[in-house]
Amino acid sequence: MKSFSNKQIERSLKKSISNITSQKMSPNILIDYKEKYKMNRNKLFLSLFLTTVTVFVAVLGLGINYYNKNLRINSNITIDVNPSIMLSTNFYNKVIKVKALNDDGEEILKDIDVKNLTVEEAANVIIDELIKESYLEGDGANLLFMVQNNDLVKAQAIEASLLESVNQKLDDEYIAGTVITQVDTIRKNIDEDIKSLMDTYDISYSKALFISNIMEKDATLTIEELATLKISEISKLLSDKNIDIDDIVGHNNDDSMYESAALIQAKKRLAEAEQTKTQAENKAQSLDDELQQQTKAGQNTDAIEKAYEEAEQERIRAEQEVLAAQKSYEEAEKNKGNTTQNTENNQNSNSETTNSTSSSNQKNSTTSSDTNGNGENSTTSSDTNGNGENGADNSASNSNKN
Repeated sequence: MKSFSNKQIERSLKKSISNITSQKMSPNILIDYKEKYKMNRNKLFLSLFLTTVTVFVAVLGLGINYYNKNLRINSNITIDVNPSIMLSTNFYNKVIKVKALNDDGEEILKDIDVKNLTVEEAANVIIDELIKESYLEGDGANLLFMVQNNDLVKAQAIEASLLESVNQKLDDEYIAGTVITQVDTIRKNIDEDIKSLMDTYDISYSKALFISNIMEKDATLTIEELATLKISEISKLLSDKNIDIDDIVGHNNDDSMYESAALIQAKKRLAEAEQTKTQAENKAQSLDDELQQQTKAGQNTDAIEKAYEEAEQERIRAEQEVLAAQKSYEEAEKNKGNTTQNTENNQNSNSETTNSTSSSNQKNSTTSSDTNGNGENSTTSSDTNGNGENGADNSASNSNKN
């Protein structure tokens, strides 16, 4: 093997290094390297940018969705008695904002908090406070609700659920009255006449719209007359004047319009009597069991027998009270039906009287007096009926009977 001295090796290395450093790098190779570097850098930047944008859009979308469904007002529900209160709810029908629309409403809200409750729960809490402050009592438990939502199908669903809940609440509290509802969209621009009515009399949009629609049903009513009335007073006025409002409201609980305080009291008495009866039965049964045990044990049973006899007498009295309360309730229920029927008869009678008077004035027909089978005098108008026959036949018939 050929050997090299250290000097030879050193000279060889120097020569090799000199050759390497003296060579120039090809321009093409340098350009390719720069282009590849730039492309890789751009790809990395684009990838990072797209990832960042995707994350941002996702977070923004989640934020917007959360805001729209949890924090944005989706419905407005107005409650009018005399106090006026507006509940604003989110997509899930949870209360996110509460506003008193008059001084009485502020008094009702000052001691309660209904935020984050469902609209049904919030309404029941408000009703409890209205009862406490004596706004709902006797026959005066009249409430006007308006549900506003730009989706009328959803508005009607809220209306139905709210109506069921409120009626159940009033029933549980043994309160008679009327629940009237209206459904509308959330309006940014309110009719000038309605807005003027709201501002002048410090009333809600719901009550202003209700009054405006009532005036179209009866031209004799005035804004000044209606705007200052409570909802209970308006309901009574409608009943007294036989004004049908079914076509101007979403729901009108006609049955409760004629449900008197007597019926509610009878219902309450019956419930209390049944509760007392159950307690008396349980007490008598407990004492009877104890009596049996003492008898088997050979103990003195004088005291327990006396207590048991007294409990049995209480149970019998409780049963009798239930029967009496049941009878009172049935009578009150019957009277309610008669009241409703009488009201309908009055409406029909008024309509017939109006038609008869109008027809009489047009045809100048004569009126004859007759006596019916009960000895009561009745008046028959000669008029032309729908078949073109006149009342002469009826008059002739009456003459033959006489």
